[in-house]
Amino acid sequence: MSKIILQPQPGPQEAFLACSADVCIYGGAAGGGKTYGLLMTPLRYKNVKRFGAVMFRRNFNQIFSEGGMWDEASNMYYGIRGAVRVNSRSKWMFCDENDRKVSQISFAHIDRDDGVHAWQGSQIAMIGFDELCHFSEYVFFYMLSRNRSVCVGAVVKVLKFDAKKMTVNVQPLSKHLENGSYESQPPILQIPVAVTRSGGFIFRPWYKPGDVGVVLYLDHDMDATVTGGKEATPLTERNHAPTDAVFVGALVAGEYQVPDSIPNESIALAKDDGSIYIALKKDGIEIKGDITLKGNITQDGDTVASGVSLVHHTHPGDSGGTTGSPS
Repeated sequence: MSKIILQPQPGPQEAFLACSADVCIYGGAAGGGKTYGLLMTPLRYKNVKRFGAVMFRRNFNQIFSEGGMWDEASNMYYGIRGAVRVNSRSKWMFCDENDRKVSQISFAHIDRDDGVHAWQGSQIAMIGFDELCHFSEYVFFYMLSRNRSVCVGAVVKVLKFDAKKMTVNVQPLSKHLENGSYESQPPILQIPVAVTRSGGFIFRPWYKPGDVGVVLYLDHDMDATVTGGKEATPLTERNHAPTDAVFVGALVAGEYQVPDSIPNESIALAKDDGSIYIALKKDGIEIKGDITLKGNITQDGDTVASGVSLVHHTHPGDSGGTTGSPS
């Protein structure tokens, strides 16, 4: 069987597929290769796990009529390694060498403005409109608000910190496009805080409302694994959902700068104004601030306070002279 190469025609079709813009509109007369270029576009992402594209026409017949968009896609996708046509779901799936689904391209129609509400809550990495002029402005901008890739992470502001449960409530700071306008995202509640806990020890950070940090969205539903702390089957099929976020720590935001009083070339634990710190330096440990000690001190070596040695200091004797050093 001869090898078939899929590639754009030189000219507008090639320029369309090379365009890096978030929104690209390809116009022209019938027969100019617009539909073919649109169907070719998502193939570059077919090996990206959980990538999904949806191709829209105004009505059902425009997709499935003889020689329509579905037939054109079938002619193009048939023969691509791992491509599987799912007629009952109006989509093409692309699988890996173990026949596991990697990505998909779906086909759907929106014949009325209120039809967009069937897509509420969807997150679609790529949206294609074949004959955009057949759709209303409302449909275009509503569906644009559904144009989201897989959630990976977000910059957030801490609303509440629970030091016992080590969880935070956070507010995502980046607004999302909803119905043609940018709207605030809802808060994410009771997110586990990433801490270093191992070998019977824990490094516990402390957060306060207003701190800015980062959350990461895990690949799978984490409820069973976080609750049980062991290998488990996910309770749902959700992927990269805000409900499966982990707060990985704060970051420096705004105009804040690290004070000069904190030693350079050190690993430092400090107040953000630099008034108190413990700094691990190349030549030792430097501490600034009052120390309250609960427990005993066991020490090898000397302690010098205001120039007086704990090991070698002396006192005036009762009959003149000085005492010997402590023993």
